[in-house]
Amino acid sequence: MSNYERENSLERELAEEDMMVAAAEASVERRDRARERREEREREEREEREERERYAREREEQREREREEERRLDDLYQASLDAAVASRERRGRR
Repeated sequence: MSNYERENSLERELAEEDMMVAAAEASVERRDRARERREEREREEREEREERERYAREREEQREREREEERRLDDLYQASLDAAVASRERRGRR
């Protein structure tokens, strides 16, 4: 094998190694980008889930406040009726 052929062979091997390294680097970059996209998607999904849970909690708290207000008004209404009945009974006894 002549020097020229050996040199050519070595350069070909180096070029192949360079291509393999470049392919490996590209693969790592693609994997990193895919991981970053997955992490971003998971973060967005987590934030959306937390927002839905927060909204559901707020709705439930609002419903509970409304039920409490309704009970309070019912109690006031019943107390008013009781007072009216008691007043009528007192007037009837006179």
